[in-house]
Order: sequence, then structure tokens, then C-alpha cells
Amino acid sequence: MVELITATKQCEGQVVDRFPLRQLLGETENSTVFLTELENGDKAAIKFVPAEAYEGTKQLSYWKRAAQLSHPHLLKIFESGRCQLSGRNQVYAVMQYAEENLGEILPSRALTPVEAREMLEPLLDCLGYLHGSGFVHGHLKPGNIMASDNQLKLSSDGIRQAGESYSPAKNRSGYNAPEAGSATFSPSADVWSLGIALVEVLTQRMPDWENSAGEPVVPPSLPEPFREIARHCLKRDPNARWTVPQIKVRLKEPRPLAPALPKPQPVTAEAKPAREAKPAREAKPARNAMPVVLAALVVLAVIAGTVLFRHKSTPPVSNPSQMALKTEQMEEVPAKHAPGQPSSSGTETVATSSGQGDVLRQVAPKISPGAQRSIRGRIKLRVRAHVDAGGNVTRADLLSAGPSRYFARMVVDAARQWKFVPSAQAGQRRYILHFDLTRRGNSAYAEQAR
Repeated sequence: MVELITATKQCEGQVVDRFPLRQLLGETENSTVFLTELENGDKAAIKFVPAEAYEGTKQLSYWKRAAQLSHPHLLKIFESGRCQLSGRNQVYAVMQYAEENLGEILPSRALTPVEAREMLEPLLDCLGYLHGSGFVHGHLKPGNIMASDNQLKLSSDGIRQAGESYSPAKNRSGYNAPEAGSATFSPSADVWSLGIALVEVLTQRMPDWENSAGEPVVPPSLPEPFREIARHCLKRDPNARWTVPQIKVRLKEPRPLAPALPKPQPVTAEAKPAREAKPAREAKPARNAMPVVLAALVVLAVIAGTVLFRHKSTPPVSNPSQMALKTEQMEEVPAKHAPGQPSSSGTETVATSSGQGDVLRQVAPKISPGAQRSIRGRIKLRVRAHVDAGGNVTRADLLSAGPSRYFARMVVDAARQWKFVPSAQAGQRRYILHFDLTRRGNSAYAEQAR
């Protein structure tokens, strides 16, 4: 596999049918993905699959059909065709660019129930659209739940028409329904995959079902309504599984109400004087209910401010509904701040090393709000910046990647735009740029490498 990565890494800089291969984003045994650009300058992803005669033609037909579909939560396929890459015939598809997917978040943490709900709502809308149009996603898993422009996007390059036969797969996925391979693509298979993914995003573990003949065990710790939804998705009999409309109805059912307070017992004249039985006493429970109402409003405000994925009307994030994202412009931050004082961007600039005095312009990574909220604790990343005599960064090498490729890319992009004091001496200088990312904000400083 190392030889294959090296070979495709060397393809960076090539142009395929007017699409420049800017950067290798990822690779599997069956595909390779590069960062590219559209004619208008927008970033996009280009996926290559080896074109083995009939299989290549069939894959192109899938992509062309998927390109005709249009839904706000479905990744758009712009173009597809044939080419050569690394000496092999390939078919390719150009699609919206995703900076992060849900599969990259799960190793760090599970989703909260609020985030899971905000992920499910647009995801179910998209699946309902596909199923209603006669299609099946066929590859539903956290790695294919992405984000673009702070909005959940479901991958579209594996979409199949309902009723088509499964192709022989080299590696069976743990998300595939039990009938996969022996039946045809069906909406019920997507529902099974949804159930597996739902358990995983809330527990960071897939349910174990392949080692037993019974129904998969859904963890009792799963909060409602997710536990009930997962149990009805993970039925071995496809006909017994809930449909997408049924899941949407259960998800929208109101939460259970708090138990009613016991009614006050009537006060008899013998027990109390008549003047104490006035209605004024009856109003006390209403006053006591006020804290409950206020608490409910606070909870709603917290939910509104912390959800990870939102609809277009209340824009979802990256990350889970977060997680192709459109690259945001880096925000320039004046470098000379007193230690501990926030910059104009809200990013704290720490000037504690000798190298910080050499910085003329500091550019902070502008992390999307949804991705920022996903941070737990502190993420520390370091970048080695190579600086020429004019003070420009000519190269930026990531020294510590952290838990997320998205954060790493944002930090490296920012580092390339830093500006240092020009030097009278020829040759390169090197600085170590330290970036600290937290949920509340980001900070950065530089130190000169010796």
C-alpha cells in the first residue's frame, strides 16, 4: 500500500481534463481522492476508480444518474469521465469538497443526544428523498456523513437504483444489512445501516450482531427515542424494519411530560377557617411553576446554541448533519498584542518567545462554528514554517497533527500566510508556530527554531 500512496502522491500538480490535482486527500484499495478546483475557483474533490472494462462503464452510469439528483443534504456531483492516472485507466467523478466527516469525529468523542437529533433530521430528509425517487444510498456510515457550508451532506458517489443486484464486494462492511449480497438494493438495507450508525455515533462502538443469530443488542444506556429507533432499524427481517417516514414520526414525538403534581386535597370548613379557603391560596402552584418554565427556556437556549448540525433555515454544521465543507478565508490578526490580550478576531495572541517579536502578521485559523463546538479540552498543533529573507513563509510542515485532519489543514493554511520581519541575511529561517484550539477560542505564538 505504501508504494501505491507514493505513486499517487506524485500525481499532485497534474491536470486531468482541466481539473488540477492539488493535494492527495485519501486513498483506499479501490479509489483515490484529490483536492481540485472548479473553473470558478471553488474547491472540489475528484475521485478516481480503476476502470476495469465493463465495471468502469457501470460506475460512470451510476455517477451520471446521481448527478441528476438534487437535494440540499446530498453532495453534488459536477462531472464524471474517463482518464489515465498512474499509468492506469480510470473513471473519475468531481464532487463537492468535504473537509471533514463524522467518522473523523467519533474517535475523539461520541455525539450528544442533541447533536444526534440534529444529525438525524436532515439525514432522514435526504434518505426519504432518495427512497421516494427510487434510489438507495447503499453505503450509509459515519464516514459518508459530511459537511459543506456548515450543512450536513450525504455522500452521493455510491448511490444505486432500488432493485439493482449487489456487485461482488472484496470486503464486506459492518454496516451492510444481513441480506446484502444475496438480495437487491432496497430502502430497508439503508435503514439497517442507519441503525448501526446511530448506535455508533452515540457510543463510539458498532453493535455486535454478526457473531449471533439473534437480533442485535442495542445498549440499554442509549437515550430515547434513539434506542427505540435503533431497535426497529436493526431487525434481521427487512420487512419488520421501520421505514424512514416511521422513524421521522418517532423522532418528532414530544418528549415525555413530567409527572403531574398531586391535586391539593379540598379543605373543609371544620379543618380551616373560611377565610383561608380563598382562591388566593390556589395561585401558589402557578407561581412555583415559573422556575420550571424558566428552566425549560434555558434548556432550549442551550440547545439552540450548541447543536452541531442544523438545517438550512437554521444552518447545520460540519460536522455531524459536520461531517464537503467549503474552505473559509483565514482571518488576519495583528501580531503585536500584550500577552493574554484577545486579538480583534477573538483569538488570543501569546507573545512569550523570542520568535514572536519577529512576526509582522499573524493569521489565525478561522474554524467553522460547528467544528469549534466539537472540541473537547485543548488541541495543540505545531507547524514548522520556512521563511525567506523577505519574511514570507515558503513552506509549512505539520509537526503534530492532532485528532482531526480538518483542524490540521486549517492550521497549515493559516501558517502559510504568516509574515515575518525581513532579514538582511540570505537563506531560510525556521520558526515553530504553536496553535492551541479550544471550544472557546484559539491562540497562537511563534518561536524561532535553533
